[in-house]
Amino acid sequence: MAGLDVTHKAILGPEVEERLRGAGRVGSFVAELNVFFSHYHRATYGWNGAPIHDAVAVAHVVRPGLLETRYCNVEIELESELCRGRTVVDRWQRSDRAPNTHVGVDLDTAAFFDLLVERISTLG
Repeated sequence: MAGLDVTHKAILGPEVEERLRGAGRVGSFVAELNVFFSHYHRATYGWNGAPIHDAVAVAHVVRPGLLETRYCNVEIELESELCRGRTVVDRWQRSDRAPNTHVGVDLDTAAFFDLLVERISTLG
């Protein structure tokens, strides 16, 4: 599992956009998509770029080690009126529940973006 706390470390900003523009037609397209999404994230959160959540999970499959993980118990809250559907991670093993999922806790951001640009440059 790669939660937003980790995928928000993958903010694609202007520096990576430029690298993508140099990575061919598909890279230029991805850079332009990011410009569009960055407007929202700048206005809403003050970020200089946009997170690319799903690519973090895919990168972990393609290149294990980019995502640091811990084996934790993960449950989905089913009863709370305010938190129904929320993913609950017992990162510090405070409950008696057995670990059941590898949970991302950190990301090698530089290596992630290197992989992203490398793979996109092979397309189109």
